Amino acid sequence: MSLAATVPACSARTTPPRHTSSPSRLTPPSENAIFGTDYPTPDGTNIRDYVHVEDLIDAHVRAMNTIKLGEVEAFNVGIGKGYSVRQILDSVKRVSGVDFPVHEAERRAGDAIALYNDPTKIKARLGWDAQITDIDEVVGTAWAWFNANPNGYNEED
Repeated sequence: MSLAATVPACSARTTPPRHTSSPSRLTPPSENAIFGTDYPTPDGTNIRDYVHVEDLIDAHVRAMNTIKLGEVEAFNVGIGKGYSVRQILDSVKRVSGVDFPVHEAERRAGDAIALYNDPTKIKARLGWDAQITDIDEVVGTAWAWFNANPNGYNEED
């Protein structure tokens, strides 16, 4: 099987972890910002689909084990609903026990109101469904990893 033969798509991008002295440990204090609080959403902030890394791995493994060599298929990988920026920051505060400052800023040009995936095809074709959808559990896993690996993927850890 070839990983190149599968194209699972995720709406949330991930970046390599960075070491930081920020109380949130996820981003420097100057970056703890909500860009736009006047969107037509329940709390006024953007909404995004967050998929747990273990679910993302499971989706890729299922695709590699199902799709035949030479076939190309694209799948949306997500939970099918979104969480707002404010919900994510509130979750980080709850899970970490740290009440860090958050700056409210103007909207950024081009930011969409809400982006989330429809996982219907991947569920039907591969039998995949996200198992970890509670945002505190998703954030808790990331928080535990950052605490265990404060320098990210450095060989020095």
